Amino acid sequence: MGYGAIPYVKWYKREVENILGVRGMHVEKPAEDELEALLGLREARVPPEVHAGIVESYALGMGMKAVALKYGLSSAAVKSPIERHNSAVANEGRCRTCTAEKSGLAEEVVDVRRR
Repeated sequence: MGYGAIPYVKWYKREVENILGVRGMHVEKPAEDELEALLGLREARVPPEVHAGIVESYALGMGMKAVALKYGLSSAAVKSPIERHNSAVANEGRCRTCTAEKSGLAEEVVDVRRR
């Protein structure tokens, strides 16, 4: 058992001290839906006309990066509509989004090319 106290060095952070505030830093927390999208917990959704355009562009031979550049999206945001399209065609016989947009590929599975 000890008696007395050992003084902290002057640079040591104390429990009640806001070290970020002292250093002039500010932590920003994104909105819940934005956070889910950033962490990949939720699929990024695109408007129906963009969904149909992505599927058609990819089916015509454009790569995912080229399609992503065309629509100003990330490659992951391009892959998701293609996968949803193929899943809908496999399960329901057609993609409802592409049907609503009058796409000729509404009932066709799009081959996903691998590098």
